[in-house]
Amino acid sequence: MRADVYAHVLEQASRKPGVYTFTVPTGGGKTLTYLGFALSHAIANDLDRIICVLPFITVIEQTARVFRQAFGRRRGAVLEHHSMFEHQVGKRQIAAEGKAKLFRDMENWDAPVVVTTAVQFFESLFSAHPSRCRKLHAICNSVIVLDEAQMLPFGLLRPCIAVLKELARACRCSIVLCTATQPALMQPELADGFAAAIELAPDPPKLFRRLRRVRITYTADYREKLIQARQALCIVNVRAHARQLYSATAVDRPESLHLSTLMCAAHRSKVIARIRRDLKADRPCLVIATSLIECGVDLDFPTVFRAEAGLDNIAQAAGRCNREGRRPWEQCHTYVFPVDDNTQVVPAMRANTEVGRRLMELIGDDDPLKPSMIRTYFLELLWRSGKNRLDRHDILHILNERVHGLDFPFDAVEQKMRLVDDYYLPVIVPYGNAAELVEQLRALAGQEKPRLKSVLRRLQPYIVGVTKNDRTKLIENNAAEILEENSLGEQFVWLTDNSRYLENTGLLVYAQHSG
Repeated sequence: MRADVYAHVLEQASRKPGVYTFTVPTGGGKTLTYLGFALSHAIANDLDRIICVLPFITVIEQTARVFRQAFGRRRGAVLEHHSMFEHQVGKRQIAAEGKAKLFRDMENWDAPVVVTTAVQFFESLFSAHPSRCRKLHAICNSVIVLDEAQMLPFGLLRPCIAVLKELARACRCSIVLCTATQPALMQPELADGFAAAIELAPDPPKLFRRLRRVRITYTADYREKLIQARQALCIVNVRAHARQLYSATAVDRPESLHLSTLMCAAHRSKVIARIRRDLKADRPCLVIATSLIECGVDLDFPTVFRAEAGLDNIAQAAGRCNREGRRPWEQCHTYVFPVDDNTQVVPAMRANTEVGRRLMELIGDDDPLKPSMIRTYFLELLWRSGKNRLDRHDILHILNERVHGLDFPFDAVEQKMRLVDDYYLPVIVPYGNAAELVEQLRALAGQEKPRLKSVLRRLQPYIVGVTKNDRTKLIENNAAEILEENSLGEQFVWLTDNSRYLENTGLLVYAQHSG
């Protein structure tokens, strides 16, 4: 079935540059298929490069690895651009001129295939800083693949769509929107959408029926099932719930693992590697995680549990269940269970959860993940949001107001166009060689920017984001200290109390004795 989809999509690669959608179920061979299309499409239309835009660093590392395997030994074909990769480059024992070239390539995106984050891509397009704008010329005349397109934030949906449409119209770019849960971006009256997009997949409704690999079941009685499951993944919405549920399950299942953004990126990568080893060796494996694991992370569990959420999140969670289709789909369950209260739902996602719950109640035993149901779900969300809430900072109005005088407020727009909310502030945690790098940062205070930037890049894998209030509490309780502001105008907090960073669950804002 994957080969059939691949052949069908490649037949359309000779089409002219434009806007395309690729709607295929999770596990349907999406990554290699859109890569094959992008390569053939670029050759047919004399386009310069392929830019693959993904939501999370964990997904980028996996995708870049798949790309490199496809290209064999051809060096320099694939360029990753994200903080973790910059750290890995910094550790390599390569010639200084080679390292300098690689950092220049990352700044300019000077490679045939670029794999990057949505944050890096969209914030660069709205940036007021030369270092981030140096890649803009490389975006022109390219194939831009948005993998997991449903992850675009609703509050910035209209500016994101507007800039993509402009890249297609004026910069000779082809846009490919890839997802198992295609958002309703084709509705111009709701989101200034892509009215003339071409679907690449062969008959998506039929494809979803053929590739069904899991049964979605709503259940309030999930705790006993969770404990008894030999291999299972449980995904919840917020970090506090993940830690609480992990602590409860670890009593009966001491081999269970925890994953959340209270663990730094380097720590999470280590745990994901262990999960893959356990699954491959068919060892007992119970994982309690937040939603960071459900988008594109290539794992295959026989059973998945998902706290109530939107249908797009449920579909992504179900994509970790029977991913390779090795078991009959009727025997593989994704259990959706109710949350206890509103604290177990991300505030920005409450509308998604309400709409998802209502639709699941309406359809009963029917498949909530079929394309018609996903479309209904997104249309209701867009209708609830209203056009004005799809550009929460009024970015397009600000730009349109100034267009005639070309007096654009670049700095103001850059500050407003933040895909990741600034609500979370960075804390450097004592993991890996973070302590050594912090000492280097102290020594470089007030010195030249290039050396500072190098150390800061290498510190990225050891950063955990916390609320302003939580960071203040860490400092007041002498668990963390503010590092002297550097010459880049950035202030960093270093976790000095090693007992506040746990091997199982990561950062502990409040001391264990105080709960």
